[in-house]
Amino acid sequence: TAAFLEEAQTSILLEETVQHYEASLLDDRQIVTEEIQAKLRAAVVGFKITLTELQGKLKLGQHRQAADQQGVVAGLQAQAETNSEAAELLRYMRQKQIGIG
Repeated sequence: TAAFLEEAQTSILLEETVQHYEASLLDDRQIVTEEIQAKLRAAVVGFKITLTELQGKLKLGQHRQAADQQGVVAGLQAQAETNSEAAELLRYMRQKQIGIG
């Protein structure tokens, strides 16, 4: 289901989103003046979606050619020592025998 947010809720959400993705815009009020902010807020409609079901698919490049899959494995191996997420993904792919060429 979907529902529109109140103007105050939308403003808070916009502020948090900009803070997260474009924090530098909030530091320099000469770039984004109060007037520009007001115009942008007026053009945004906030809404909330409540999920009732979520379906996932395992997408690890298994539809790709073997050479592409091997390239992914090589890239993950190169990152595995310094990136725990890459190491974990590579371990999972090998365990499941999916997308490893």
